[in-house]
Amino acid sequence: ILRLYPEAEYWIGEVYREEGEATIALQQYTRALAQLRIVGSDEFSIQIQYKIAEMYHILGNYPQYEKTLIEIVSQDRLWNGDSRSQAFIKTAMFKTLTDDGINRFLTLYRHDYTQAEKAHRLLGFYYYATGRYDKSIEHLSYAFLIQNSMLIKEYQLREYGFVFKDYTDLINRLVRFSDLETYMQDVDYYKTNYYLAAALFATGRRSTAMYVWTVLSKNPRASEWQKRSQLQLKKPYIEPINERP
Repeated sequence: ILRLYPEAEYWIGEVYREEGEATIALQQYTRALAQLRIVGSDEFSIQIQYKIAEMYHILGNYPQYEKTLIEIVSQDRLWNGDSRSQAFIKTAMFKTLTDDGINRFLTLYRHDYTQAEKAHRLLGFYYYATGRYDKSIEHLSYAFLIQNSMLIKEYQLREYGFVFKDYTDLINRLVRFSDLETYMQDVDYYKTNYYLAAALFATGRRSTAMYVWTVLSKNPRASEWQKRSQLQLKKPYIEPINERP
């Protein structure tokens, strides 16, 4: 065990990644992950898994890209839990989102497993691009919930007694703080919102989709996603399927 240096293997992989040698970088990350599982470090393991997923995406190996991201989200107990109570909560979450809308969804639920947020988000984008809209909704709703749970929590630290009531009001409040805006940019907040709405629209949940697009269409900070939402409101459409997104 003392001869294993997973961090060194990882940083060698980083050098190859910077040099554009994705295949060699992938080999190094895989070696680092195998060693790390011997010595143990869950947080660093997830970091390496994200790098492995990135290399598979660059190399166009989409089955392994998807598999690696699923391995990450499988550690999210609310998503992967097999108990009856967890299954009930999961079903109730989706029913609330699709039937009662965003405001009710964010009023009733919180989820703070931030390590899986990016994997949920990337899977959601991938599944939408490849036409698997139900799966896209599933993962984007988790990413959306984690993002907003963190934002609500952080905002409550700044304004004592704040209680979430309205999605539009929350977004307008968040822009007062540069660090929260930075977080929103880091997690592709507006893109996540847009594609969650797009996946909902693609499966016939028009009212929630239109609500999200309406909010984005009025927000200049959403930039590209404001413009896309405005187009969707004028003439809603489903993007062409792309097997190699």
